Amino acid sequence: MTLYFVGDVHLGNHRTLGGSVVAGVNQRAQQTLNVIRAAKAHACRHEEETNLFVLGDLFDTSNPTPQLVTAAMEALWPKSHPLSVHLLAGNHDLVSDEDGDHALGPFVFVPRMDVYEAPCARDFGADEATVLLVPYRSGHAKEWLPGALVELLKGYPSHGRRLLLLHLGIHDAAMRAALPWTKDAADAVSIEQLQDLCAAHGIESVVAGNWHARKRWRTSSLDVLQVGALVPTGWDNPGLRGLYGTVASFGPGGLSVYELPGPRFVTVTEAGALNNILDEADEQDLLYVRWKTAPSNVEGVTAHLRELREGGIIAGFTVQIEQEALRAQAQAASQRARSAETLQEALAHYVAGVALEEGIDRAEVLDRAREYLG
Repeated sequence: MTLYFVGDVHLGNHRTLGGSVVAGVNQRAQQTLNVIRAAKAHACRHEEETNLFVLGDLFDTSNPTPQLVTAAMEALWPKSHPLSVHLLAGNHDLVSDEDGDHALGPFVFVPRMDVYEAPCARDFGADEATVLLVPYRSGHAKEWLPGALVELLKGYPSHGRRLLLLHLGIHDAAMRAALPWTKDAADAVSIEQLQDLCAAHGIESVVAGNWHARKRWRTSSLDVLQVGALVPTGWDNPGLRGLYGTVASFGPGGLSVYELPGPRFVTVTEAGALNNILDEADEQDLLYVRWKTAPSNVEGVTAHLRELREGGIIAGFTVQIEQEALRAQAQAASQRARSAETLQEALAHYVAGVALEEGIDRAEVLDRAREYLG
């Protein structure tokens, strides 16, 4: 028996470039549902008993709409294949640590779907492996995780393979140097502490959800995988390959990784960079492009991106004015305003030079500003 794992799905009606809404589910949510279906199809591609684990944050919010809950059930429903689905509660799914106070409650009543809101140990027959399931809980993980593992393994034999599933971030020395906040993150543990715990309890593999970029640490005795987000949530999850869309599997040969296409978010500042990304992208990727540019280029960049979207090359876009250019333009406009001899002239100089969003009429802005000034 092979076990399959995906990380943070964050199914929700995201507002940014959400697209049209059909039956309470917008376009971006439908894209996420399609990736869920693809992950399930990957796990079910062989005619054998299969287990698919969602390692927390199936939903982006603890109060998803009934339409989203129904859609998630349909996407994950095992149907005719001998598939069982296992859902760990993540921090986005939870309202509190109280039993049942989370968004996954309805799945408890669905056949062949299990919900884990508290630590649990189970034998799944994957080469006689014991699977330790540890969902999210409040408090500092580095403090409560050691005790949780001790409690889970009481009464379990010391021999046999052990696999640990978590909804926790994992940080290492390089990450702590680049992002100092990770060191004290309550919803994370260090790779050093995790390695010590696994050595003490005979755990050979760890698969963790929560933090969205895939990362892997391997030694001769331990394989640790931060599985990453199945679907990135926006431009806070940038990049194409090697970070998102992961379906991991665990079998007699240990952990393996497979990557699914889907929504991807990229930021560019010039056409050459975008062309390189388009060359690298999978034809099934859904590219969302954020282009940062100078105010003078907004109209041309917008036209180019609109053409790419209408041609089906990208899924959506936004154009942002670069902050440095924005500040420089505002400073120049202010300088011109200071040189004016009257307030009316200063106002006209400033409105003529300051950056405005596309489609805004400068003459109307000037008229309204004059009106407010009396």
